[in-house]
Amino acid sequence: MIANAQPYWAVHEGQMDRLTVPFLGPERSTWQYPFGSLLRSGARLAMGSDWSVSTADPLRQIEVAVNRVSDLHRDGKPLLPDERLTLDEALAAFTIGSAYVNHLDGETGTLEAGKLADFVVLDRDITAPDAIARIEAELARHGAYARLEHLRWLLTAEGYPDAGRQLRDADLQAQLRRAKAQARRSRVPAPPAPAPPP
Repeated sequence: MIANAQPYWAVHEGQMDRLTVPFLGPERSTWQYPFGSLLRSGARLAMGSDWSVSTADPLRQIEVAVNRVSDLHRDGKPLLPDERLTLDEALAAFTIGSAYVNHLDGETGTLEAGKLADFVVLDRDITAPDAIARIEAELARHGAYARLEHLRWLLTAEGYPDAGRQLRDADLQAQLRRAKAQARRSRVPAPPAPAPPP
């Protein structure tokens, strides 16, 4: 069995606490986002985002899968803490698990000679306590520029030919305006205007 999951929702927040839990009741509420139980039963996890209705940032999602608290309220009470994943389990779900569910595990999903890979180099060891939260804070300072560069990459990457059709020119220009405004506020140099999508 393969469970395809978006871990970012596995937290206590307004909708969960005021609407979902009362509607489901005490017993069924404990069946939500059973990542740990699925792994213990022998299932394979494939994780990704629910973007554009949640973050596309895998580090924030991994943090939730491991801690079961919102990245916006890190001191909150964990949602069903017995369902937490280890960092290694969450990383595997986001990498080889997602490659496996897409039948691409022979081509990508792990860093091996001959496999395709997109990767980043982080400035710290993510296994250290609270490392993901500290990386998040650092990325937020440069986020406007990074988001625009990522968007530009999506629009031009050969591997994603539909990206240009999915993001209209008006959307791109709105992203650019937000990035420039954020850059002015954080003193990060604004990127040049990207070419419109085809």
